[in-house]
Amino acid sequence: WALERSKRCTDIANALGTKLVVLWLAREGTYIRESKNAIEAYRRVMDEYAQGEWARQARWSIAECRINLSEWTEGIRAYRAYLEAFPKDGQADEARRRIEVLKDLARYQRLVDEKEQPKAFDAQFQIGTIVRDRLANPVKAIIEFRKVAERWKQSHLSDDALFEVGKLYLQLAETGKARDALLAVAERYPSSPLADDALFLVGQSHESEGLAL
Repeated sequence: WALERSKRCTDIANALGTKLVVLWLAREGTYIRESKNAIEAYRRVMDEYAQGEWARQARWSIAECRINLSEWTEGIRAYRAYLEAFPKDGQADEARRRIEVLKDLARYQRLVDEKEQPKAFDAQFQIGTIVRDRLANPVKAIIEFRKVAERWKQSHLSDDALFEVGKLYLQLAETGKARDALLAVAERYPSSPLADDALFLVGQSHESEGLAL
């Protein structure tokens, strides 16, 4: 995922004729600010190089940035704009699929935002699950699952959410962060059925590191 983003950045820099790019080793905490900055940059590509080869990709990337910002409705608009501009493009079917996914996310988001909604934590967990499974975006899924663990610490899904965070970090090879999240499951929720699973994954991560030496 990170390599593909880096390659895209280099390609855009080449298209713009610049020899300099800024390498920003971001983590999920900087995701929102950088997505906003990216949208402005992509819009400039579309405005100034409307007939260039990167205008199409810039329009698609804006929709992805809307996802990173949890702006599901804006993401729907962005994908619809993409389809209007490139109805026969190879990614058109995927754009239509994502529109339906974002509709589900927007519906759950309304529940999350509803004042005194007793199932808000459940809706937030569903958002994380959809982003993980149907959008295949582990970094964004971590952000969404963390919201459950941090905002609804006493809910029955808080341990599940933190456990998912740990597993996703393992998937991303962020072993240290994975262990922190998994150990937190066992420490905060010792009676959770996931506590021993979390500790087992921590043990496995250490064993894997040892075998790799």
